[in-house]
Amino acid sequence: MKVREATPDREVDAAQQVWSTGEYERIANLPEIRPYTAFGCGRIELANPLHDAHRLYMGDGVGFLFLKQQPGIYHLHTVSEPGVRPKERYRAARAAARRLFSETDALSIYTMTPHDAPHAAPPRTFGFQKWFSRNAALNRRGVAVGADYYRLDVDRWRDPQHAELGAWLHSLAEQTKDDQHPFDFAHDIEVGRAMALILGGAIDKAVALFNTWALFAGYAPVRRIEGGVETPEEKILFSKSSVEIVPCR
Repeated sequence: MKVREATPDREVDAAQQVWSTGEYERIANLPEIRPYTAFGCGRIELANPLHDAHRLYMGDGVGFLFLKQQPGIYHLHTVSEPGVRPKERYRAARAAARRLFSETDALSIYTMTPHDAPHAAPPRTFGFQKWFSRNAALNRRGVAVGADYYRLDVDRWRDPQHAELGAWLHSLAEQTKDDQHPFDFAHDIEVGRAMALILGGAIDKAVALFNTWALFAGYAPVRRIEGGVETPEEKILFSKSSVEIVPCR
């Protein structure tokens, strides 16, 4: 028996891709923000519209500029208006990271935090790792300022919704089987991350990442098929609004 259900809300609307840089520039040049950015002196003015290789995602009062440096590598510059609630900023950041990883070739996000702006450090809950530090990374009005450098690789990318998506897909799959899949939180996370990537259009990336994990963890790899993936037990077909599971037997 095949089953189909509507795709759970992925909260991606919290950050939208834009091509005009005007709103980002407005926030970046606010007197409370401009002194702490990593850009040089003077007013921040970006190419408008933004070059196709880069990505700019805007939320309510926050902006996430991903500058493509090499294939698969993007440098992140974040701005946030004073007064934006941390919960809303975090939610928009989650959506921006999800969009970048699923809508582009991104494999790694690099970012840096000046030592005079420690509040700007990226959330470790996303999977960001401190990579290295420099004592004189920036020059602030003639004063050397150090910085910490971070990276987030897609195989370490974590989003609370990954586990939720994975559990939801397992629950859907169990409706087609007589036996129940044993609970495995780690598997739920990996399945959910792959699902988030697939729903964003990055099916090849999702298959490669999941199979790398699955072969090491002792699970069967999946195979890409038209419209989705195939496991030894079922075909999982994805659309923008629903997921359908078709047993192979």
